[in-house]
Amino acid sequence: MAHTLLLIDDDHKLARLLTAFADTQGYTLVWADRPSAGAPHLARGVDLILLDVMLPEQDGFAVCRGLRAAGDRTPVIMLTARGDDLDRIQGLKIGADDYLPKPFNPLELFARVEAVLRRVPAAAPRTDGLDADRLILTVGDRQIQLTTSEFLILQALTASAGRIYTREQLLSVLGEDASDRFDRSIDAHISRLRTRIEADPRRPEHMITVRGLGYRFVW
Repeated sequence: MAHTLLLIDDDHKLARLLTAFADTQGYTLVWADRPSAGAPHLARGVDLILLDVMLPEQDGFAVCRGLRAAGDRTPVIMLTARGDDLDRIQGLKIGADDYLPKPFNPLELFARVEAVLRRVPAAAPRTDGLDADRLILTVGDRQIQLTTSEFLILQALTASAGRIYTREQLLSVLGEDASDRFDRSIDAHISRLRTRIEADPRRPEHMITVRGLGYRFVW
């Protein structure tokens, strides 16, 4: 199955070029022109992120830092028109897997993509899980009885554990109006889940907020 790449870059011309070139290299490339537009793609799952540094909303360094702080290990290759060594060093230090200055040859970019993907370790098996019949979450040696709403949220988050879900996507899971961007009910549900699941809700290890993007679950 073809690897899926997510390009977050506001350069429309580059996006069209890389989308077409990716197809010739056997990859599927999806594109977002800003971090918030990339969140739904992250929720569905991608194999690697091509991340521009200069972006609307927040810069690529902040996006990469947020992903790594939330425990998201999706490989990241940073792209930038700024060729400063300090930028490259900063990108690598905050968790990027590679860094490529613009302009670049698409052949070199996809050679780097292939090299980074070869280094990605296989996911470790897990024994934790969600019991749909009894509405129980098992984490380690603990079993936690869930409400229906809590179960529906966790069912979505754990179906693709580690992937980011937007507030709107989780509202839709609950059958609520996802068009109200100011609806904070999901935040309240997440807060209650943290209180029940986390050893220290102030420093969550499972219910993770990815700033500006949404939420993810880590076993």
